[in-house]
Order: sequence, then C-alpha cells, then structure tokens
Amino acid sequence: MKVQLAMVSVLLLAGCALPPPTNAGGSASAVVLTVDRAQYRTGDPLVLTLRNATTQTVGYNLCGAGLDRRVGSEWREVQPGLAEVCTMELRTLAPGASATHRHTVPGGVSAGEYRVRSAVESPLGGSWVPVRSTGFTITS
Repeated sequence: MKVQLAMVSVLLLAGCALPPPTNAGGSASAVVLTVDRAQYRTGDPLVLTLRNATTQTVGYNLCGAGLDRRVGSEWREVQPGLAEVCTMELRTLAPGASATHRHTVPGGVSAGEYRVRSAVESPLGGSWVPVRSTGFTITS
C-alpha cells in the first residue's frame, strides 16, 4: 500500500510540469500570460491571468507554471513549477476568454527580475506552445 501511494504521489507531482513545447510559434501568439503586479516579495500572492485572443480553443494548466530569472541578457529557469502539488488536468480556454490561477512567490529566490513561464496546447489537440509573462521584480 505504501509503495502504491508513493507511486501515485510521484505521478501527481510529475503532472505539475507541462509537456515540453514542440512548436515555438504558431497560433498561440495571441495567447497572453500576465501577472497582477510589477513588484513582489517572497510569500506574496501572485495571480496569473491567461487570455486567449485567438479564434481557437486552447488547452492549458497554469498550476504547472514555472519561474525564470533574468541573468544579464538571458532568461534562466530557476523554479520548474510554482506549485508544490498540481493536478494533471488539461483545462480549455475558449476564444476571447481568460482564466486566472493564484500562486505564491516562492521563498529562497534572490532579488531580481523574473517572469512566469507556461505553455498552451494550440490548437486544442495540437502542439504545446510556450507563453511567458512580461518581467516583474522580486525584492528581498
């Protein structure tokens, strides 16, 4: 029973990360990911909004969103997933619709410029396409 529970836990945690995008362009260019503020402190609530301005329904799961930090002129992944536990469900977002998801700014990150990274399945049943928020600041 303990082994089965451990295996289920591993599978659920693995579901927090979205499949890697297979298409860096395409029809998701008008799917926009935003954050609710320009500056945060660790432990602050961080509300993500995903807006679908395309003409097609897209699939998403903001629970698995990750965090990138600007280092010089590059963005580097610093947090693979913002949530500790996620469901593996794929949600759908109709054309013109938006969805929000609340995370908490993780502790242990250095002060600096960050962005949130996620992906959408666009069109639904198609390729995973990356979406990234604009930059924001985390202070200590």
